[in-house]
Amino acid sequence: MPPAFSRIWLRVPVAVLIFIASTAVIPRWWCGRDGHRWFDGDPTLVTSLAREVAATAMQGVTEKDFTNNSPVFRGEWQFGTYQMTALGLLQVVSAHPELSAEFMPVIETAIDRMLSKEVREFDTQQWREDALATLDGPNSHAAYLGYMNLVLGVHRRLVPSSRFADINDRISRALARRVAASPKALLETYPGEALSRGQCQCGRLPDSTRPQHQRKSSGRH
Repeated sequence: MPPAFSRIWLRVPVAVLIFIASTAVIPRWWCGRDGHRWFDGDPTLVTSLAREVAATAMQGVTEKDFTNNSPVFRGEWQFGTYQMTALGLLQVVSAHPELSAEFMPVIETAIDRMLSKEVREFDTQQWREDALATLDGPNSHAAYLGYMNLVLGVHRRLVPSSRFADINDRISRALARRVAASPKALLETYPGEALSRGQCQCGRLPDSTRPQHQRKSSGRH
């Protein structure tokens, strides 16, 4: 009679249990080795990563750096790379003001590129009009203006004399006016599309740009 362990009905469940236990424990342990340091914002780790991100942004990002076949997605990712670079570094500077001199020039370079005609072309192609040239118009441009304005607002909070203050105010007024005019208080990401993530970005408007009845709670979200 063969040993019990050699029986297929016993070997398979044991192998499955070993696999489940390994995948449940080892990856979490390996990836979480420095988890508490990241969670606590360890300056050594944060600064090292921030410098890598800054170096990539300063080299420049183009649509050719992405492999998706859709020019819209490639444009979004180019824009999004600069947006997340600026937003991430702004958070680093907020937590570690002593790093402002190092990272603020990178942040402002990323913002300049986000504002460039080349980088906002993905939105222009979808709407058949330029988002910044038509701020007085009715079309939402939430995919571009919402994400753009979030960065401008955070930058202005850290740099009250921000050279981007005027465009921040103009975009905020345009978005607030369009939200107020929308029957459902939703802004279209692209024509015929109102994606939720875009609404979240557009929702972060300065209190002074909101209708009076919305101001009481707007700063508490």
